[in-house]
Amino acid sequence: SGLKFIGDLRVLIERQLAAPTAHELMRAAETLAIVDMGEIMIRCALERRESRGSMQRSDYTFTNPLLNNKFIRIAKENGEPRITWRDIRR
Repeated sequence: SGLKFIGDLRVLIERQLAAPTAHELMRAAETLAIVDMGEIMIRCALERRESRGSMQRSDYTFTNPLLNNKFIRIAKENGEPRITWRDIRR
């Protein structure tokens, strides 16, 4: 799965990522941020158990009307991602 790939990628990064110059350190930090965003996108896509707009899932082909006017919020708590649903404020 995508999450397993991200986990394997993190292990590889921890073992091999090096930054001998300040410029390469900046690039390394960018790489880590991109991996974090990839994980966030995968987790949010898996959490939304419906098809809506351009996000179409073959395992959830319906649109859930209970999720109208809601969005997914993800935050790190104790180093782990925590996903919650919130109403859209108007």
